[in-house]
Amino acid sequence: MITQRVLRARTTRIIPSPRIRATRFISSDPRRANTLKTGSSSSPSSSSAAKIQTFRRVIITGAVALITAVGAITGARLKSDSEAAQQAEKIQETSLDERIEMLEDRRAQLVTAKIPVERKLADLQARMAEKRRNREAEMESKGRE
Repeated sequence: MITQRVLRARTTRIIPSPRIRATRFISSDPRRANTLKTGSSSSPSSSSAAKIQTFRRVIITGAVALITAVGAITGARLKSDSEAAQQAEKIQETSLDERIEMLEDRRAQLVTAKIPVERKLADLQARMAEKRRNREAEMESKGRE
């Protein structure tokens, strides 16, 4: 009896009329396999339905990507804020002598970094002065001719 139902459900062909579009079965019972949920012919055509489905898919994909990006940025910001708070708390817990020592070490690092920058600045100023002198010399030589 079960095999007859299965065979009947598999071999039953449903051909919708041109005015009625079959969308899906209402029941999974093989005896009711011919009962259909129907829509009128004024429903959107399959190509416009495909366009709508594609549009929805793009919107959902974009929304998921946006939510992921915002979550990553928010998480990174929360982590950096918590690290900054921990570091500020750690600095406040240190003694005054340790703070002074840390500041002196930082000052020494900055002074060490300052020397090459000053050298580059002096070289740049010398090149600019040389270019200015060359332009002035060209102007004078053109003025004499």
